[in-house]
Amino acid sequence: MHYSISIYFLLLFLTFSAVQAQTTSLGCKASDECFDVTYTSFTRNSNHTVTLSFSVKTNCGNALSHVAFELPAGAKATNARNTNTRFTYSYENGTNNPFYSLKFEATSAEGFKNGAVDHFSYTLTAAEFAKLSTIRVEAKASGSVGTVSFRAQTCEPAKLVIAGPAMVEANTRVTYSVPANQLNAPYIWTAPEGWVIVSGQGTNTVTCICTAKTGEMQVRQGTYSFGSLAVAGYELSDGALPVTLTSFTATTKANVVNLAWATASERDNKEFILERSYDAVNFEPVQTVSGNGTTNTVQNYLTTDAAPAKGTVYYRLKQVDLDGAYEYSKAISVALKPATVAPVLAVESVYPNPFQGELTVHFTSGTETATTLTLFDLTGKVAANQSAAAGTNSFRFTETGNLKPGIYILKVSQGQQSMTLRVVKN
Repeated sequence: MHYSISIYFLLLFLTFSAVQAQTTSLGCKASDECFDVTYTSFTRNSNHTVTLSFSVKTNCGNALSHVAFELPAGAKATNARNTNTRFTYSYENGTNNPFYSLKFEATSAEGFKNGAVDHFSYTLTAAEFAKLSTIRVEAKASGSVGTVSFRAQTCEPAKLVIAGPAMVEANTRVTYSVPANQLNAPYIWTAPEGWVIVSGQGTNTVTCICTAKTGEMQVRQGTYSFGSLAVAGYELSDGALPVTLTSFTATTKANVVNLAWATASERDNKEFILERSYDAVNFEPVQTVSGNGTTNTVQNYLTTDAAPAKGTVYYRLKQVDLDGAYEYSKAISVALKPATVAPVLAVESVYPNPFQGELTVHFTSGTETATTLTLFDLTGKVAANQSAAAGTNSFRFTETGNLKPGIYILKVSQGQQSMTLRVVKN
């Protein structure tokens, strides 16, 4: 009876262990350079570990020198082994060359070439295996180095997310890209029918010239990394206004308005008419600036308005096509300060008039400059001339004693301003 119970529990334990070991067959195959690598399976063991199995076929003329399997950061593999007894290896567990990996370095693998196959396996803890999203594998034979990548727990391709516009105007250049990674394999791009990849094939960024075709931009890296983006090219209809205005600004300097605008592209653009308004309702044309016809490059425009009134001024652009069709931009505004009024020279009084000796002149200063007072006789000859210092508003004209009786013209000058009036000498 005692032996029967022991055998029962032994069988129960073995049955339980067998149930706990679960193998997932994959058969994922990827090729690079002269190597074919197959991610055969992974087995979840009863002791909370996972055993990964791969096969490597070397089609090179030179023998395999090493094969490396990516590990999660800080992990160490156990039970590393190969099944082909013709080939022997040493192990580098947790090396950073070529990346953090378990590396099988061939010590006797001279015959591992020209289609030879070997099988490799190693074990990780279940927690370490869960950290793996992809597994890189590198194989090397002399100067040939192949790198492939697998999803750790499925044969589904790793998704590459393509960035770029889904709607594109026909006959324009457009760029698409995916995030770069460390996988040593080229990015192979495929564009919709009629589209032309003009640069970047093999890299993570390509530039295309598109047509009015609909399809998919696709990219593949190795065998198990893939991405696609539905795209559509379109042509502008005949009635569309094809000028793309990207900016329109107004700035002031010394009450002159500087207006600048830029376009990203133009098609059949005849001209821009700059219009001005003081109430944002009623606009009048100010000037016309020629357009650049048809272009897909950025165009910058600059003009000035030197005659606006004070206060808030509004501007808008009227874009006119070669066929006469037109479109208005949004209105922008700018505030102008009232113009500064220059002080005016004014003679307030001259006395006595008629005079015999001295002549006193009172005036309002126009500028902070000296004032010149000149007496002319009726023939235009200077009879007397004196100056008053800057800031003076009253002056006594003393050089009049030798003047003959008669009519004289008094001229008061200050900078660019002057005044004249008639005085009489008795």
